[in-house]
Amino acid sequence: MDMMQDGVEVFCLPDSAKCCADEEERSPLDIDECPMGHIECHGDCYYYAE
Repeated sequence: MDMMQDGVEVFCLPDSAKCCADEEERSPLDIDECPMGHIECHGDCYYYAE
């Protein structure tokens, strides 16, 4: 999944970054499709945590 911040694609996140909506709580960079149906992850989602 593409991770964006201020219009720039992010390629590296902290090891603790995870998507709580994902069953395995993986990093958004390791997920093919957003569990919430979004096209991109911006890190401002309620389910995103670091």
